[in-house]
Amino acid sequence: MLTLDESGRRVARHHWVETRMFALVGAWVASTPETEPKLLFDRHSLHHSWRAKQWYDRLPVLADVDRDELVDSQGAPLLRAFDFVAALGSTLERMACAYRVLLPRLAVAYERHRLLCGEVSDSSVRRTLTIVSRDLRADWLEGETVLQGLLDAELEAAHGQAGTAARAAEAATSLEAFLVGDAGL
Repeated sequence: MLTLDESGRRVARHHWVETRMFALVGAWVASTPETEPKLLFDRHSLHHSWRAKQWYDRLPVLADVDRDELVDSQGAPLLRAFDFVAALGSTLERMACAYRVLLPRLAVAYERHRLLCGEVSDSSVRRTLTIVSRDLRADWLEGETVLQGLLDAELEAAHGQAGTAARAAEAATSLEAFLVGDAGL
């Protein structure tokens, strides 16, 4: 079972990640030429914003805890991972990083947190984890579905040449390298 401090740090990290995902995915809307991913990013950015708000509301409210400082203390490795994804230019690379790395890792982070929560002491956090996990998984499945459709179309248009798919996979692999260890979600 987590202490109040440990749970607070996890909630702060969830809030930080969802806030960054809101900004990242929202910024992609304007620079995405394909209609279906553009609409997907628009919807999902708002979902990230909603989840970030849920996490902010679960941050500890204690006299000796500065909630904003707790959120801002996530560290350079995680920031570098998000900077890497923000610099990606292609829709397929962005989608591979979001829907094959970030959302799956976030789903696992939520599940790990849920398993460590006390039933009584962390009841509101457990309830939030249940609700946001369901919402996140729906976004993950929808994003992966759109990504697979784009990959199939790209492969068909390139007459079997997998260059675009390989670049998307390479971007996802590079992001995984950033997130291993201390920088994990």
